[in-house]
Amino acid sequence: MFLKRISEIPQIHFVLARIAFLEDVYGKNIYFWRRF
Repeated sequence: MFLKRISEIPQIHFVLARIAFLEDVYGKNIYFWRRF
């Protein structure tokens, strides 16, 4: 179980990183379009 838990940690970090990246991109796009 310990090895399985370790193997799942990078996947969780990868998903969170993708979500944070998408939120950052969409956030900047929304801010960019609100300026016009």
